Amino acid sequence: MSRLVTGVVAQHLGARRGHLPSTLLIALAVGPALVVTAWLIATFPLVWAGQFRPVAVLPLFVVLAVVLLRFGLPPVLRAAVTLRAPWWSVAATVVIAGGFLVFAAATHSEQVVLHRDNGSYAQIGYLLAHGGTLKQSVPAGAFGDSGSLVTYESPAFYQVGGHLVPQFMSGWPTMVAAGWWVGGWSGELTMPALVGAAAVLAVAGLAARLVGPRWAPLAALVMAVAFPVLKNSQTTFSEMPALLLLVAAVHLLSEVIVAGADAADAVTSTGASTGADSGAEASTGTARPTWPFAFAAGLVLGVGELVRLDLMLDMALLMPVAAWLWSRRRAGAGAWLAGAFAGLALGALDARFLSWPYVKTNASSVKLAVAALVASSVLSFAVAALVRRYGVPPRVWRLVPAGGAAAVALIGAALLIRPYVSTARGDATSPSGQYLASLQTWAGLTPDGSLTYAEQSLRWVSWYVGWPLLAAAFGGAVVLAWRVLRGVDVRWAAALPVYVVSAALQLWRPSITPDHPYADRRLVTVILPGVILMAVWAAAAATRALAQWVRVRAGQREQKRVSQRRSLLTLTPVAVTAAGAAVMSAVFVLPAAAATAPVAAKRTELGEVAASNAVCRSLSPSRDSVVLIDAMSGQWMATIRDQCRVPVALLPGADTAAVERVSADIAAVGRTPVIAASGANPLQALGYQLGEVKKVVTLTTTQDQQQLVKKPSGTKAQTDIEFWYTRTP
Repeated sequence: MSRLVTGVVAQHLGARRGHLPSTLLIALAVGPALVVTAWLIATFPLVWAGQFRPVAVLPLFVVLAVVLLRFGLPPVLRAAVTLRAPWWSVAATVVIAGGFLVFAAATHSEQVVLHRDNGSYAQIGYLLAHGGTLKQSVPAGAFGDSGSLVTYESPAFYQVGGHLVPQFMSGWPTMVAAGWWVGGWSGELTMPALVGAAAVLAVAGLAARLVGPRWAPLAALVMAVAFPVLKNSQTTFSEMPALLLLVAAVHLLSEVIVAGADAADAVTSTGASTGADSGAEASTGTARPTWPFAFAAGLVLGVGELVRLDLMLDMALLMPVAAWLWSRRRAGAGAWLAGAFAGLALGALDARFLSWPYVKTNASSVKLAVAALVASSVLSFAVAALVRRYGVPPRVWRLVPAGGAAAVALIGAALLIRPYVSTARGDATSPSGQYLASLQTWAGLTPDGSLTYAEQSLRWVSWYVGWPLLAAAFGGAVVLAWRVLRGVDVRWAAALPVYVVSAALQLWRPSITPDHPYADRRLVTVILPGVILMAVWAAAAATRALAQWVRVRAGQREQKRVSQRRSLLTLTPVAVTAAGAAVMSAVFVLPAAAATAPVAAKRTELGEVAASNAVCRSLSPSRDSVVLIDAMSGQWMATIRDQCRVPVALLPGADTAAVERVSADIAAVGRTPVIAASGANPLQALGYQLGEVKKVVTLTTTQDQQQLVKKPSGTKAQTDIEFWYTRTP
């Protein structure tokens, strides 16, 4: 039976049995992203139409998944046979990703009460799983004539006219909702771990393609033990699907570049490679990409906009690559662009019709990204048109590789010296600035809400991967820029703009509240995979160069002893390569593991699921109307409205007269007023006696440590999760 299954799998993957390890590795790397792309395309119109239900979603999803796998996977797998991956490499990669999945799922957080973005995603996913739509009507009828006194807007939900619209793009909440369909709260809260494991496999697969299959386990291991990656897989932030889609998109575009190259380019790229594995730069032959494959490759990138609002910046950086493909008349360039912009169009529709209030709050960043995309597209294709018609003078082109390498070196130097020459500042009067000042007070620092700590961003990266890996990544980036612009290592042409330029821009301007590990979300999608891939490439190149040096020296010493010389030539370089790879792997892995070990198993927000269930048990959907009277109690609004299915509103600046009026208006429409707060004191301040109020929740749990100037070393207590109420007869 096992032989039959192996034969069927090999036939399906279009590979001979000896090539099965390579095809399996690449299938695991790219296949999940194609499936996620199919899911996002299938669910978006149904969410828009308010029909997000399993009976509608699953048939459309299955059809799209089959189509994308049919056209997106085979060309990549045919190219994979050149990798000649050993079984141990594939097995090690799978074990690393599997262990990551189990650990992240077992240590997942339970943030479902709204404090920060992960709780928001959890509640929006719950809403979708149960209501099939993102848009909710304001429950004004449940509060009588008090509509002018109360507000229905809450954390993560905007009030637009008579409706409530959730924050964020719709893509990730649909995946979180699918987790609920499968396993309730447990399924929803462990969905990030599943996507995170797929992302680890994707990074390993990209390392196999760009560096060599024997280096895939190292890339997977460093990604898996890097704490920001683990943390974002333990809770419902949106970084993991964004990471998965972007890595797969770079991988697929790399295949479009290489498969669309003419034979001369392929031979040049192969012959000049310094990769540590034969096959890392092997030509895929004369096969050229069909337009469905190139279209699917672009689609994986474009639909990322349904998950990540700033994806347009990465697309802008890839426009020069697309223009270069077009100028060289490479097959697949037009189809890739069509797929990318088709996916981007879905994101634009999401932004305009489902997430518009969220987009407006980030208007400056969105406008900048759109302008960058338009300018990059126009300029890149204008230059490409001139090159296509007139060519490039050799004298000019000879300067480009050195100029590119110098530019990368300057970027790295600027990020390195920035903390010593400047201090990044923002608006101290903004809500984020005021919140930052409160965190500084807690941390024993001088309150200054204008500080953004952005100049320290490279230091943030060093916390989690160590300076040796960063140094290797810096050297690798400089050398790779030079080689790619010389026409060597062209497979890196798609990766470098994203993992150098986009990463540098995000390091320069993280644009996030700078408490850790929350701020480390910014490192996950682009920065960490980029430095890991380039550091692994540098390690592979150094290891191979060392082995070659040993081979030459051994040959020189043993010229008179042919048999012994052959023995040394066979064994010594192999031993040196293995030893060098082991040492460099330890240098990369140990600092990351040391930073992660103290916090890896520290679960946060435990008890919030039980607390939200307790709140719902205390309320009656058929008769209660809940009025929250203090700002902290607003954290319960989404729970009460979506999970408990009870009308809820916030009464800003509540006083006795306002509460009495709202209570009377609620009673006038035949419902029971429930006056609630985040503690007993706000209710007592309104004149309610302690015997009249009921305690439902007083939860003490843990939350992220919220460090500002050093890496997290644990968690901190969270004691402000309370729910008290009084029910007026």
